[in-house]
Amino acid sequence: MALAAILWIVFFLPSANLLFATGTIMAERLAYLPSLGVCLAAGHLAAAAATGRLRRAAVVTFAGALILAYSVRTAGRIPDWKSNLTLSLADVATSPRSAKLQAGAGMFLAEAGRSDEAEAHLRRALDIYPEYAQMHYNLAVLLLRRGARDEAEAHLRRAIALAPGNPMPQRLLDQPQTVAIHCGSSAIERSLGTSIDA
Repeated sequence: MALAAILWIVFFLPSANLLFATGTIMAERLAYLPSLGVCLAAGHLAAAAATGRLRRAAVVTFAGALILAYSVRTAGRIPDWKSNLTLSLADVATSPRSAKLQAGAGMFLAEAGRSDEAEAHLRRALDIYPEYAQMHYNLAVLLLRRGARDEAEAHLRRAIALAPGNPMPQRLLDQPQTVAIHCGSSAIERSLGTSIDA
């Protein structure tokens, strides 16, 4: 049991945001290695409980039911992984108070050409976390694309205030017409490559 606990702690700590900020969204992919400790503990407890024929049958039945339940849950989750867009929309439906998930949904919707929906998600991300410099920038890109220059300028100025070391918002503020001419969704994609939250 001690080994199981140690494995769980050692594998969970790097993704727990306790030692350092990971900058990623907590999700099932971060639980794979830590689950090794949980599985080891479960196996140890099952072996200890499976003394006698009747108890062994109960443990096997319980384990089989658990495996079946998790298999059904996994099968239900597989369609969410069809694309970045389907995954982000599924995740935002289950965790609507996550600024990062709202932002991700907004960016993938913008990439798919669904600008109105993208804008709504980016606005929700900023409602949740108003200091999100990256989303002020991305929302400004969408606003410039549809001609809402005054509001876009306000978001760019906020992004500059939040991330003064990044030149991207200032560059866009100086030349807003470049968005309308040739950016498509590429300005948002470029903003992903160079985070302005740093």
